[in-house]
Amino acid sequence: MIILQKQSVKLEGLDISVRGTRREDRAPPLHTAIAFHFVVRGEGAEDVKVRRAIDLSLEKYCSVVASLAPDIAISYDVAIA
Repeated sequence: MIILQKQSVKLEGLDISVRGTRREDRAPPLHTAIAFHFVVRGEGAEDVKVRRAIDLSLEKYCSVVASLAPDIAISYDVAIA
């Protein structure tokens, strides 16, 4: 992530898993919530820096998140390894 490079974080690894919650009572079963789990490894990786990079990525740069319906709840958690 370029945002982390600008914050002097030497990114060594990034794993992302995603879970979604869907409404099953209609067809197609639309998503109501999406939760990301980020695992970040790297020299200089700190919670504040990583969360800022993720916030910017999700809110400003991610075209997939931008294309989702506005009523879909997007959340994330972070683990720094």
